[in-house]
Amino acid sequence: MYTYRTIFKQALSLTFKHPSLWLFAGFAAFLGTASEIDLLFGGYAFGADAILFSFVLGLVEGGALSIGGLQGIGIVLATQPVFLLAILLVMLIGIALSSFGVLVMVVSQTALVSQTVAMSSNRTLRITECLRLGVAKFWPVFGFTVMLRIGITALIFLTTALATVKMSGILALFIVVFDILLVIAIIFSFLIKYAILGVILKGWKFSEAPKQALEIFRRNWLLSIEIAVVLFMIVLVTVSFLLFMLPVIFYYTAQLLGGFSFGVTLILLLSLVALAATEIALTIFHWATWAVVFELLTSKKATLTSFLQRILGRAS
Repeated sequence: MYTYRTIFKQALSLTFKHPSLWLFAGFAAFLGTASEIDLLFGGYAFGADAILFSFVLGLVEGGALSIGGLQGIGIVLATQPVFLLAILLVMLIGIALSSFGVLVMVVSQTALVSQTVAMSSNRTLRITECLRLGVAKFWPVFGFTVMLRIGITALIFLTTALATVKMSGILALFIVVFDILLVIAIIFSFLIKYAILGVILKGWKFSEAPKQALEIFRRNWLLSIEIAVVLFMIVLVTVSFLLFMLPVIFYYTAQLLGGFSFGVTLILLLSLVALAATEIALTIFHWATWAVVFELLTSKKATLTSFLQRILGRAS
């Protein structure tokens, strides 16, 4: 019988097992982990989605997106055709680069999961094989990733709309409704995660993946939550420790180096490299953990049960 310790130990060993994992994770990290961690940080205004929404809200409050502001923009574009062409060119370049970036990130995510599972079975796929599989699975994985992002965005919009309601004693109701929406979004993220893993590892079709994912989550909802909580704590402790230690190291190193600007710059660059390496390692660890869990949950041979279920079973 597999235990959580066995799973996390295997995921940790896979994290540092092959350079190709770091190559793929370096691009896949930009997508986030499609996880409950993103929802928890993003939902409580720590994530990039909250920052983006705050930026758009700032434009609205500043009047740039008001009727008068849009009319002013229209007049400038109509009277300055060169300016309009320049904006269209920049937009086209931005769309092209964004599309290529999304392609690379989604393909890398699929390649990362495939290589992780192969290595857990003592096999190693060639990089070309991983990329070929990533391209073949691009559209369903991309579709589920978009669905998750829409879900996160909907959560932010709904909570922001609730926050703007001006009623006495509404705070308690807001907290309750927000937490309910957050739970729904987290459950949705589990379904998306299992659907993505099923498409990559089991060859599920896009249409059947949600139903299969729902069945897996229905049978293993407590286990899924336990794994997500442990992963959240690992990420939280790791990032918190790093964010605490790096400034301390940078401060004392800068004090020792005095006015040696090159040394201070070098230490700053090394700190940024350490942050990036940690993000990549956590991305590999996250997907390796869920890939191993998914393989166990869909396998008829290996058994994996919830920690709380095991404790309650012993107590009874």
